[in-house]
Amino acid sequence: MKVLVTASFCHIGQKVIPLLAANNVDVRAVDPDPKNTAPLKKIGCKRSYRR
Repeated sequence: MKVLVTASFCHIGQKVIPLLAANNVDVRAVDPDPKNTAPLKKIGCKRSYRR
């Protein structure tokens, strides 16, 4: 399953993304700030996009 999380580096995204990734979900994130790419991948995103 693939899930796209928008505004992903917000408070809720930081809790939801690791839970999804732990359950073998392919998490893809959209965040407007390019500096959040590495931290998003660190918490479990397979791919990160800029809006």
